[in-house]
Amino acid sequence: MPRYFFHHRTENRMFWDSTGLDLPDLWQSLDPEMTDAIWNEALAVHAQAGHALIITDEDRQTLFVASL
Repeated sequence: MPRYFFHHRTENRMFWDSTGLDLPDLWQSLDPEMTDAIWNEALAVHAQAGHALIITDEDRQTLFVASL
């Protein structure tokens, strides 16, 4: 499974996730419903109001950015 990193940015500070999580690939999943549930749980854990959430892959490429 690929490893994804969930970084947070506030107005004046960046919080880097150096550990990451091994999660199923959203685009190559054999069980889309299970993959969706796993990702929803990971997002719920990492979402913080007032922060921007930046998800990167193992190569540190930005995959997703959301303001919460």
